[in-house]
Amino acid sequence: MRIVPLILSYVLILSYVLFFGIYSLLYTVLLPVFSYGQAAAMVAFVSAVLAAAVALVTTEKGLGISVNRQSVGTGKRARGKCILLGFWGLFTGNCVLSLLFSPSDVTDYSIVGFILQILSAVIIHPIGEEILFRRLFLPRIGEYLPGPAALAVQAILFALTHYFSGTGNMLYALLGGFILGAVYLHTGKLMYTIFLHAAVNLIGLFLPVSILPAVCAVSAGALIVSFILYKSLTNRKESGS
Repeated sequence: MRIVPLILSYVLILSYVLFFGIYSLLYTVLLPVFSYGQAAAMVAFVSAVLAAAVALVTTEKGLGISVNRQSVGTGKRARGKCILLGFWGLFTGNCVLSLLFSPSDVTDYSIVGFILQILSAVIIHPIGEEILFRRLFLPRIGEYLPGPAALAVQAILFALTHYFSGTGNMLYALLGGFILGAVYLHTGKLMYTIFLHAAVNLIGLFLPVSILPAVCAVSAGALIVSFILYKSLTNRKESGS
């Protein structure tokens, strides 16, 4: 009976969002500065995400969910250019929005807080969010909407879960949802989106605010070069078909 894993998957999604909301409330209202109390909240959040991730992956097999990969080429070369474009798109968006929305350094965190920040931004959120939005939501939405519309819907849902972290982060999540969703559709591999998500988050934690303008210029140039390489591969494929 497919109805059983279907119901279970939605219960787990609700649990994920519920714990996400509780953690967000503790972070923004009750515990605005990292503390041991928030460490306990993080442990509960981590446990919920890991349990939901494992269960979602197992129930997904019963639901028959799969992504319709939209290949831009063949082999490692095509995947590499897609990942490269995705990385510079995410990184450039992160830098530009950080400049526009009052960036701040992470020096105010305690040692325990900084460790929790690493755990959250580089491990837990990339894995949990990619499984939930790219692996589960995107293919399911794609069964009812064409590719661009499905990308837009899952990106909006992804952005809404970042409401607690301000306008800049919501806009970045919206952009990131589009880019990560596109990478997943073109490669069919969730590990690539997890890697991109974690890598950009990690760099963002250590990137000094003072050099953001210079980094923006460099990353914008790298994004343009990556886009040209990506389009050249697409054009060659189209001309050869």
